[in-house]
Amino acid sequence: MISAAMGPMIWRPDLSAAAYPTPADILRDLVSLKAREIEGLVDQGVNWIQLDSLSYVQVIDAAFRSQTAPGVDPAILLGAAVTIDNQLISAARARNPEVVVGLHVCRGNNRSAWMAEGGSEARPPTTQAGGRICAPHGLRAGDRHR
Repeated sequence: MISAAMGPMIWRPDLSAAAYPTPADILRDLVSLKAREIEGLVDQGVNWIQLDSLSYVQVIDAAFRSQTAPGVDPAILLGAAVTIDNQLISAARARNPEVVVGLHVCRGNNRSAWMAEGGSEARPPTTQAGGRICAPHGLRAGDRHR
């Protein structure tokens, strides 16, 4: 399943509006589906969850942001990504408070696509309003700087 935060990136009015009138509608369903998937995995004994998110790269890489979220304030993107990931972390920890959650700030290297560039410092993002992601582990791909 795709990262829940990617929902607005794939929403297209001509294709999506009949099922999801707004990007927020698809996002709501994806977060719910992802939370249920995580809960199911934890119920089966999984004790380590990795969240992948291209949405943080929209904040870091202006060129990628202009292609996927043109005209959207990076602070809004960051706040939404933090909120989504915190909901997913809460879903995992509600099932097992000891579950380990890591956040991979993904730049989209599916099949060497390299969708985005930018810093890959492994530290939890913080919004301007002080909202902070609740994942204690930052993960990054082992690649060279581009």
